[in-house]
Amino acid sequence: MPEHLLFAVLAIAALAWYLTYAAREQHRDRGTEPTWLWRQALPDGWSNWADLHNVSPTADYETVLATVRRAAQPSAIAVQFATVASTPGAPEHTRVVFTSAVRDLAGRHG
Repeated sequence: MPEHLLFAVLAIAALAWYLTYAAREQHRDRGTEPTWLWRQALPDGWSNWADLHNVSPTADYETVLATVRRAAQPSAIAVQFATVASTPGAPEHTRVVFTSAVRDLAGRHG
């Protein structure tokens, strides 16, 4: 086989491999869109975890914290929230980033 033809065949094979790999990664990443969960500490204990709606999966800390605080009851002492991303069919690949915030209790008595 002439050298220039061999080079063309190798280039096409490498491009096909790269496109196949990229498409597979794109398909795999589609199932890992993170979701937000949150809960609040009330005087009688922690609430159950609940979905946090209307927040982008890529929202920054301040945006999520403001949304959680608006959703929390006025008597909440603290809030916690987490972003959870998992791969469908592979729960061992679940990623969780967990954050807490305590309400400013300065000036509160009792």
